[in-house]
Amino acid sequence: MAAAVLPVLVAVVLLVAGVAKIRHRADTRGALGRFGFPPVVIPTIALVLPWGEIAVAALLLLGGPLLFALGAAGALVLTGGFFFVVARAARKGETFECGCFGTWDHGRISPLLVIRNGALLAAAIATAALAVAGFPGVSAMLAGATGADAQWAVMLAAAIGLTALFAAAGASARSAPTSLAEPPTQPDAQDATATEVVTASGAVTRLRDLALQHPQVIVFVRPGCGSCEDLLRDVENDQTGPVNVLFALSGDRTVFETAHPGLASRALYAVQAARSALGVSKTPAAVVIGLNGAIAAGPVSGAVAVRELLARTAQTA
Repeated sequence: MAAAVLPVLVAVVLLVAGVAKIRHRADTRGALGRFGFPPVVIPTIALVLPWGEIAVAALLLLGGPLLFALGAAGALVLTGGFFFVVARAARKGETFECGCFGTWDHGRISPLLVIRNGALLAAAIATAALAVAGFPGVSAMLAGATGADAQWAVMLAAAIGLTALFAAAGASARSAPTSLAEPPTQPDAQDATATEVVTASGAVTRLRDLALQHPQVIVFVRPGCGSCEDLLRDVENDQTGPVNVLFALSGDRTVFETAHPGLASRALYAVQAARSALGVSKTPAAVVIGLNGAIAAGPVSGAVAVRELLARTAQTA
């Protein structure tokens, strides 16, 4: 029964990572861009990778000898790829968020992350070795557990349950709405504007660096949001005055670029971390970043408040 520990560990990590990436696919695309993947392949990888992780996890947990072997091979490819891209980024001195577990984990590129991925790769290698040795599969081993083996089965089930609870708690903590009875708190300017986003060209930049030459208005929008669409049309029709506006997009990039091709160059992606740092929980919302990199106004939420902020900014431009 002890032999099942490493395959279960690898499977649970891949399962959690896959679910996290599906929940925040735009952030996954941003992470791929930060790792240097060509923009043309990023949408495909962001779509396929999470489901591949989930499929490999299912094969490891539920498959018989042959399917388990396929899952072990898939785990070896995935963890080897993860280790390679993280190690390469660390060697270059990069420190951006890896996006390994979507927005559930804000771990940055570092030697410690390389070690973590190396440990996962080692577990995948051990899992592949089990498959070569004829391991019957986790499900078969659990089904035949008796006596002392049952204790291992309980421990494995507890590990899976605790990991799932951890993942759910992370998602809830980041998505729970603020109580209406509690006044909104002003985000720390330095921390909030230090968060990274991805520009339309695929470059990774901090919010504060967008305002190096002039104050910058960041408007958070979501395709399909009626108030957001009205704002987008006003900007397209140049009805917002002399204001420098960028759009932080939560949603599908293709949908946005198809609906608003004239604004495609003003879009920002992988904005979940920025939204969390600024306390933006709904769209539309807006914030003004000053030349000193601090928050000059906002954040504000709601169409009326965003329009008022744009009007005030235009008057001082």
